[in-house]
Amino acid sequence: MKRTVNAFALLLAAAACLVTACDEPVQKSPVTSQAKKKGPPPVVGQLNTNPDANVSTQEAQAGVGKKGRGLDDVKGSGRIVSQPASTLFSFKEKAVFDIQIPQAMNLYRATHGNFPKSHKDFQTHIIKANNLRLPELESNQRYVYDPETQKLMVETQH
Repeated sequence: MKRTVNAFALLLAAAACLVTACDEPVQKSPVTSQAKKKGPPPVVGQLNTNPDANVSTQEAQAGVGKKGRGLDDVKGSGRIVSQPASTLFSFKEKAVFDIQIPQAMNLYRATHGNFPKSHKDFQTHIIKANNLRLPELESNQRYVYDPETQKLMVETQH
């Protein structure tokens, strides 16, 4: 069964590659804030608001995950193999960030009357309660929920 699902996912990724034209570069998400100096470490789960910290923050979206990053740089005939794999990783991330999390957030809001008010609530009621798997990040990155914007962010230490 697992072999069939993996084969189907690879076929789906190859089809997506053909439909979206393999030669188009994948756009990286823009950095929304960046400071220049190093400060004390932020509290886990809270956005770092220290202007002296050497941290950049961006919205969590397809492309922030660790898996498949090196595949975007492959040139020439190697893209025949790397592009479908890269598309598969991107598709999995897009499914989490653009479909599963928004659906879970809307369900939470319908049930509780508001969005999660903290990172802990987000982790408990959105991620864990819905068995969502966030893409693995680089060692200098972490997920942080921003209750003001109701968005999942990625902080990167520089």
